[in-house]
Amino acid sequence: MIRTAVVAALLLLLMSGGSGASESEDKLGSILVQQRDLQAGLAAGQDYGLTPRELSAVRKAQAEVFTLTEGKISMDQLNIEDKIRLDNALERINTQVKGGDTDHIARGEQDVCKRVQRTGTTVKSTVCATQSEWDRVREDSRESLEKRRICADCGR
Repeated sequence: MIRTAVVAALLLLLMSGGSGASESEDKLGSILVQQRDLQAGLAAGQDYGLTPRELSAVRKAQAEVFTLTEGKISMDQLNIEDKIRLDNALERINTQVKGGDTDHIARGEQDVCKRVQRTGTTVKSTVCATQSEWDRVREDSRESLEKRRICADCGR
C-alpha cells in the first residue's frame, strides 16, 4: 500500500507540468516533501519491500535530488541540464520503488533525456528518447562505422 502511494505521488509529480512560477514552486516543493518523507521512512527502518541494492540506488538518487535542489524554491531556478538530471534521478527512484512493476523498463521504454550537440553547430539541444531508441541509435552508428565501404564505380 505504501509502495503504491509513493509510486502514485512520483508519477503525478513527473507528469505534471507547470507554467506559472507558483506552480513551479509547488512542483519543486511537492517533490522535496515527497522525497523527504521517503528518506525519513528509510531512515526509520522501513524498507518498502526493497532489496539492499535497491535501497542503495534510491539513497544515491535522492542524494542527487537534494544536491540539485539545494537552495532552490522553484523549478525555474534550475538550468536545463539540472532539470534533466533531476528528472532522471526521480525516474531512478521511481524505478526502484515500483519494484516488480518494471516491465516497461525491462522492455527499454524508460525515458532518458540527453544534451546532444548537433552536427555543424556548437549549440546543444535536449533530446529525449526511450532507452531502447538510444540503444538502437548507438547500434546503428556502430554498424555504420564497422561496415566496409565498397565503391562499385571506383575502378573506372
